[in-house]
Amino acid sequence: MNTPKDPRPLLYRAAGQLAALVATVEPGQLDTPTPCHEFDIRALIAHVLGNTLAYPHIMQGTYRAAEPGNVAEVPGDDWAAAYADAEERLIVAG
Repeated sequence: MNTPKDPRPLLYRAAGQLAALVATVEPGQLDTPTPCHEFDIRALIAHVLGNTLAYPHIMQGTYRAAEPGNVAEVPGDDWAAAYADAEERLIVAG
């Protein structure tokens, strides 16, 4: 019988890597296109941030499809701080 592996260590590792990457983004780069024509850098970070904020709810069984969803903006465009906070919430929830 195959026992499923706990995905949380990989999720935490990916969140940490993304937090480090987001921390390198300068404000002037946020409108830069990405290879996916649907997302510039700001929209891509917003999309991943929304998912990262959803994971603790999923882990606790309280996820609602409409919440927290995509994050359109953060105070002061401080995406690095917003993602670092989401990463911390994820780790605490796990």
